[in-house]
Amino acid sequence: MFTDGSTLYSYGLPIGGTSESGLKVLREFTAKGFFYSVTTSTHVNKARPYADIVVGVRGWSFLYYKEGHDRPFHSVQETSSLF
Repeated sequence: MFTDGSTLYSYGLPIGGTSESGLKVLREFTAKGFFYSVTTSTHVNKARPYADIVVGVRGWSFLYYKEGHDRPFHSVQETSSLF
């Protein structure tokens, strides 16, 4: 797992990033969302406590908001432009 300063990667797969409004977004690459690999699932779960929102991988559906972040993004495009 590594970052380029704005996007979080699991072996080259973008699994998270920062939205234009500053929220930390994590993509659900686990068995709950879209399973990719055991290692990537571990990386997602390690990053989960730092995420403000966890989004689905297919269709960018909103799955989880961290407590205190009950508002959606300004647009779906804001989340999809991260990756």
